[in-house]
Amino acid sequence: MDSPPTVVTVPPKPGLPKAIGSLNVAFGFFLFLIGLGPLDLIGPSFTQNQPFKLEPGDAQNFYDQYRQRQILELQTREESTTDDAKKAALRAERLELSTSHQKNLEKHIDLKSINYVLLLLNWYYWADFATGPVLNLLMLASGIGLTQLRVWARKMAIWVALLKIGRIIALTLFFTIVIVPQAHRALQAVAPTELGKVIIAKANATLSQGRTSPPPVQYTAENFALNMVAMAYILALFGMILCLIYPAVTLVILTRPSVKAACCLDEVSGSEEREGELS
Repeated sequence: MDSPPTVVTVPPKPGLPKAIGSLNVAFGFFLFLIGLGPLDLIGPSFTQNQPFKLEPGDAQNFYDQYRQRQILELQTREESTTDDAKKAALRAERLELSTSHQKNLEKHIDLKSINYVLLLLNWYYWADFATGPVLNLLMLASGIGLTQLRVWARKMAIWVALLKIGRIIALTLFFTIVIVPQAHRALQAVAPTELGKVIIAKANATLSQGRTSPPPVQYTAENFALNMVAMAYILALFGMILCLIYPAVTLVILTRPSVKAACCLDEVSGSEEREGELS
């Protein structure tokens, strides 16, 4: 006679699902609160289906305000210096800014392409806003159940992790394949214009702020778009990797036989209690 098959019993490890449950509660609650942060900014746009856009006059107003600020700063520096040569140089720079001020800025920029990029960004943020809080609440609920070794909580946590991985990859692909190339073309067109010069000057001022040595990068009309695109790709890649770590760890741990056995203990104990009540 054939010997009966040997049944290998996997020892349950309840500590692992409880640890993941506690982390799910903490991360789910924390990420849900973070997701509510941009509610005031994105919420009205999302509910009213009104994407952000650059209205006629917005670019000119931004340009006028920044140029005026530059002129006032130069005037202040000119009045405070006692060096005649430096004073003359500052005066010449200030007068150059005043005389070269462009009044019809928006005739030289393509508002349509800029607004198309803003529309794509709206779709990206809307997708993020619509899916993130829901998954984080489900993560929170599964975490509460996992701390009690519930079978349904383990299944829910696995599905949430899978959905989070799919969501992160989809959003990153949309950002890198669709948005960034369009933004690159728009930036290349804007960089040589007067508006581009203002944006580049503002970016360089931000880089130099608080530094005693020259910044590692000096933006110009030729390299500004390329640098912005490279930065976007790097941030997207690192952001995706960072966001994928915890869902991947969750999947690896919750699909282990010992964790499944630990969550089944609750089901077994519940069945025994019901049998005891019936008897």
